[in-house]
Amino acid sequence: SDAEIEKITQWVAAGKPAGKRIKLSHPEVADEHQISMLISPPRQTDLQVGMRNTFQIPEIQKEEFRYFHLPLQNKEEKFIQTIRFVPGNKKLVHHSRLMIDTTGAIAGINGISESDTSVYQYQTKPLADPFLFGWVPGNDEISFPKGIGKRLYAGSDFILNMHYAPTPVPAKDSSSIHLTYVDAPVTREVITLTLKEDQISNQPFIIPANKTPTFYMRTLPLKEDVSLISVMPHMHLLGKKFKAFAITPTGDVIPLVHIPEWRSEEH
Repeated sequence: SDAEIEKITQWVAAGKPAGKRIKLSHPEVADEHQISMLISPPRQTDLQVGMRNTFQIPEIQKEEFRYFHLPLQNKEEKFIQTIRFVPGNKKLVHHSRLMIDTTGAIAGINGISESDTSVYQYQTKPLADPFLFGWVPGNDEISFPKGIGKRLYAGSDFILNMHYAPTPVPAKDSSSIHLTYVDAPVTREVITLTLKEDQISNQPFIIPANKTPTFYMRTLPLKEDVSLISVMPHMHLLGKKFKAFAITPTGDVIPLVHIPEWRSEEH
């Protein structure tokens, strides 16, 4: 906001004085729990839902992609304030994507591999929210500002797309999602804008041998003013660099993200 910009400008002009320091009881032995309590005080979870059954990760020495159906049985529409994903197997969960289904017709996808052709019958069903939340290591939780939230429709089910790293031995996973609801009137709704492969403008999306092509993707012009909360780039081993920006109607370029050396293990 203009007030926030002015406050920062005044702070810089004053020589960037240090703010108030918080004294820990034992600074020399401050642990992760103490630090996390300072950064993010504990909240009461309104809803916690996990996998219907513990998933046995096969001993196949290759990456595993699976879908899971998590029924909520929520009768009322709510707005979500905080979304937290808790991986059940921190060593093997590479990333996850959380979606919302309100049709009740996708329950059969539970436990199906992405490589199983039977998954296609469920992927044609329209989703109420194709990207509620995306988890990668370090992005355990997202919390929206006061008066802002993500819609959780009545009669929702969660669809969880999980990516597991290769494992040399049989392993298990039982990940879960924790939500807190907005406890005040919602003035603005959070909408996720997802860019996918079919929105690449310089198709085909093919990487020839011994080549390092650059691909471009974009959205259609937005029809109304928006505020951007976060940007989440995602690639795997072949990605080398990433840049995202916005262009205003007057042609001004707004830089959003620039990662000159992409490292898949750090997302």
